[in-house]
Formats: sequence, structure tokens, C-alpha cells
Amino acid sequence: MKNQNTNGRSGLLSGGNWIVDQVKLIDIYPQPEQLGNIRAQSQGTGGAPYNVLVDLAKTGAPFPLYGAGLVGRDALGEQILDDCRQHKIDTRNLSMTPKAPTSYTDVMTEQTHGRRTFFHARGANALWRGDDLNFTRTPRKCQSRRIISMSFGARTRRSHSSGASLLILPCFTGVALSAAYTPSTT
Repeated sequence: MKNQNTNGRSGLLSGGNWIVDQVKLIDIYPQPEQLGNIRAQSQGTGGAPYNVLVDLAKTGAPFPLYGAGLVGRDALGEQILDDCRQHKIDTRNLSMTPKAPTSYTDVMTEQTHGRRTFFHARGANALWRGDDLNFTRTPRKCQSRRIISMSFGARTRRSHSSGASLLILPCFTGVALSAAYTPSTT
């Protein structure tokens, strides 16, 4: 039996960390004050919300897809927004800021063993608090969302503008609400 959607909501809103991975293939991981050579490099967009939404877009999801978060007002932020638009992901809740660069990770991958070392710059992700998303009621700009997926890559406690605390847990499935809402007691 097919589930009937009686509340008129559809779609998936996925928010959290938006990241550009700058991958470098290196011959060796050098000791301090030693040299390692970069053999090749590539760049790709990532972060849990991006991965969830683009994977759904590529599989032809029959419902709307929405991104939420914050990127820098820079070339990497434009790359993320452009890629989302190419996959028909609504970016009205994915904002740009001049206050911090887009988050990125330098990934050093050893050519021989495939071992990876990560250097991460939190950038604009560190500034996004989700204040534009209201978990006490469905705001007008989120009325069409049926499923919300929030992910910040690791267990993170964020304060919401209402004084509430949001305990954000990593989201691996992208098909369920993964933000625990705790109302303010003050």
C-alpha cells in the first residue's frame, strides 16, 4: 500500500557543512622539515548535505530537494551553489557570507598506500547556526519540506535563536530528522 501524503508537504531539506575537498596525491607523507612531492591534484564538492542531495538528484528523486547552510562569498562558494543548481537543488536556504571563506579540506593521499591525512578549515560552516530554520513550528519558507536532514560531521551542540539547544548528530541515511530539539528552560 502506498503512503498518502495528507499534509501537502513534500521534499527533503538537508543542511549542515558544505565543503570543498582539495585532494593531493603525494609520493610520501614527509617527516617534519622534509619534502614530499604532489603528483596530481583534484577538487570536489562534499559535506553530508551535498552528498545526500546530489545522490538523490542523480537517482531522479521524485520530490523537491533543498539545501541549507552557509558558504563563503568566494569562488569555492560559487562552485557549490552552481553545482547545486545544475542538479536542480533549491539553494534559497544556502547563503553566502563575506565574513568567512567557504570551508575546505586539504586531503593528502599517499600514492603507494592510499593512506589519507586531512587538514580542515571550518570557514563559513563555523558561523552557520541554523537560526533561519525554526524547529518549534514550520516556517513559511520551509512549509513544503517533509523530511529534514541536518549534519555537521560530528556531534555538535548549537544554540538556536529561541534560546533552545540543538544537539546535532551525524546523519548517514539522509532520510530522517537527525537534529534533537531541546526547548529552553529559562
